[in-house]
Formats: sequence, structure tokens, C-alpha cells
Amino acid sequence: MVLDDQDAGKIAEAVIAGCPDAIVDAPDIEALMNRLDAFFKVVRAYANGTGAAPDDVNAAAFDDYDIIIVDNNLSGATSTGPRLTAEGVAGNLRAFFETPYVISLNKNPSVDFDLRHQIGDHETKADLALNEPHLRNKRLWHVGEQPSDDNSADPFAPWYWPALRDVADRRRAQIAFVDAKMDDPILTALKFPASALDLIPGRAIAYLSPQEERDGNPTFWQHFKTSNRSLIADDRARIVFPDKDEAEIKTLFKDLEQSPTEPSIRRIISRVVAAEIDHWIRRDILGLQDVLMDAPHLQMRVGFRSAANEPSLEELDATAQNPNEPFGLEAEFYNAVASQHRFESDCWLPRDGAFWWSEIENDKAYSEMVSRPRSVGAVFCEDVRAFKNVQDSPDIGKFVPEGGKPWLPRFVSQLTGFNYSPRSLLFG
Repeated sequence: MVLDDQDAGKIAEAVIAGCPDAIVDAPDIEALMNRLDAFFKVVRAYANGTGAAPDDVNAAAFDDYDIIIVDNNLSGATSTGPRLTAEGVAGNLRAFFETPYVISLNKNPSVDFDLRHQIGDHETKADLALNEPHLRNKRLWHVGEQPSDDNSADPFAPWYWPALRDVADRRRAQIAFVDAKMDDPILTALKFPASALDLIPGRAIAYLSPQEERDGNPTFWQHFKTSNRSLIADDRARIVFPDKDEAEIKTLFKDLEQSPTEPSIRRIISRVVAAEIDHWIRRDILGLQDVLMDAPHLQMRVGFRSAANEPSLEELDATAQNPNEPFGLEAEFYNAVASQHRFESDCWLPRDGAFWWSEIENDKAYSEMVSRPRSVGAVFCEDVRAFKNVQDSPDIGKFVPEGGKPWLPRFVSQLTGFNYSPRSLLFG
């Protein structure tokens, strides 16, 4: 579904260009205003403590989709009040409706590649921040889609983009995961190994709960209680206690140690928490490619293959193209080492296959392999999802994302016509 007050049809055309078999609902301005009116009635109903919309509201107005794309400027869809933006509706769309994935569009039109956070816009309440031209890129929609000679697939395709065809199913699995484990500690539920716990950035723990110590391990429920990322604290409390007086609601919410049992309330909590933990993993855990890393970054770290000769670029690129085991990694290394230390819950990843580096580097089987030949002449370029020889590509730039290690730079090929932001992070 596309929400835009000026040219929803143009955005729908962009979606079809990137994903020809997509079914797109792009309501005109009158239908959009009616949908938004229903939306605000539902939100007000929860805010007023009734927990249900008036009888004349179609509460399912946003329920029957996999993805909702919201243009950042919706000022023409409201006649009164402040200018409406994607950020003003994304958190509530997620909380109170069943569509699992929300995209904010055109908030940062001057940003094509997010060097700082590799999210698109780390402050967005949506799941992903994109610009309209990105939607036309087939590589945004399909795992393993490669650029072609006829330009039907764009070479530019940030590695941090998830495959949009998969995001709804992954999010639904995340929601079920949270619902089943709401009172479990997050790091325990996600099976973080002991070797990784001391290496997690302090900001990552603070994101889970600002009240936690450096070695904290809050539950999913505690995260919901203490975060205000996509919903403010008062709204979270009102969701849990819709029938209580304003004077007592904050105390009740603070003192509630176990998660609610009411299914409809748990459903809202699970949707909110799933989106926020997904954001956390993409930015603070997998996004740093340090404690947890995916196949191409693992390949760049370990470097070697069992073959005597350095692998070709095509062999290396398989780590970014193969969605199935062994994910393009050398079979002997994968079977003996990497597969033993694989992140177990793929639904939390943009694509299947991530590995605990802290476990791999301490694995005896790995230590017996490190004397083998290493590939040091090629680096993985995040903006084109491909390895390039450094000597043959003088335009390759280095960057370190916020929270990353200076001695573990990342690389981009710096394609002409695309904005890499902030450029001050590029060096080398």
C-alpha cells in the first residue's frame, strides 16, 4: 500500500518497476483522507483508553498488506493541525494495525547510501528509510538479483537493504518469536554466546533498556516498558492499561513485572518490540560486522580457501549471492567451523546466514586452517554487493560506521550519481 497525497500512482509505478508481480493499492487523495481519518480514530480510541475504535471505523483499513510505503510529506491529506509526515504515523501504524512492515519514503532525498548507520535514517520510526528512485531497483526486492548488461538491475544496491519480498514473512516470524518469549531475556532468547557478551557495544545494551548496567540482559517485556523509540512511554502504558485512570497508570505500568496475558495487548506489544529489536540487530549487532557477521564479511575476515590459488572475484561474490548453505563459503570451512557457530534465528536477519566471529576465532578447527593461503587483494564493496580488487579500483573508499572499530573499515566503490552520506566519514 502506498500513502501519498500528491502522486501515489508514480510511487506505485516505481514499485512495479522493481517488483513486477507486486499488487499495489495506491488510494487517491479522497480515499487517502478517509483512510487517515479511520487511522486517527483508532489511535485516539487507544489514547482515550477504550482500546477499540468507534463502530463506524473500518479498523482493517491498513491490515491487509505486507508493506505500507508512506511518503514523508502528507501535508495535503490533512486540512488542520501540524504537517503530517511518515514519522508522525509510522509507529502507530505498526502498533495498531496488522501490516507488518512500514517504509518511510523521501525523508532524506540527498542520501542514497547511509555511511553512519546503514539503516537509511537511524531516527526513523519506520522499518526502513528509502527514496522513490530506490523502489525501481530490482536488487532492493530480490535476494541474489544481480546487475545485468541491459541495465534491468541497477549495480547500486546497498548491502544493508533487506530483500523487500521477504520482509513481511520475516517480520511475522519475529512477532511470533517475541510473543512466545516476551518474558525471556533478549540476549538469552537470541542465544548470544558468552564470548560475544563482553564485545557488545555499550550503546547496544542502552538501546535494549536505558536502565540496564553494561552487563544487562533485559527481557523483551522490559524493553517495551523502557523504550520510547517508536511509541512514547505514555502510549505504551495506555496500551497495557486501557481502562485505568491517568493518575495511576504510570505506576501500574512501571510496577508490572510480567507481560500482560490479554492476547490483543500482547499482539500490539509484540509488533512494536519486534520492529525495534530488528532495528537494533541491523544497526548495533550485525550492522557493525564485528561480533556477528554475514558471509561476505566473514569471507573477507578469514580470507583463505582450501585451494592453493587465490579465489576469483566470482567465487568471492558467491558469498553475497547464494541464499542457501554454505552461503558461498568454502564447504570445508563452512562444515567444520562456520556452521557450528551460526546465528540460529534467521528471521532476525536481512538475509539468512550470520556467524559469531568471537566463537569462530577461538575454534580449534579454525586455528588449524589459518596457515592456508589468504585472499588479501579484494574487498567487499557495500554499495554494489560485490568484491573488487583494490589495485584495479582506485575509487574505492573506506568508512567506519558509528560504533564500528577503526581497524575494521568497510568499503564502497563510490558509484557516480549516488550520494554517500555523510561524506566526511569517507577516507582512503
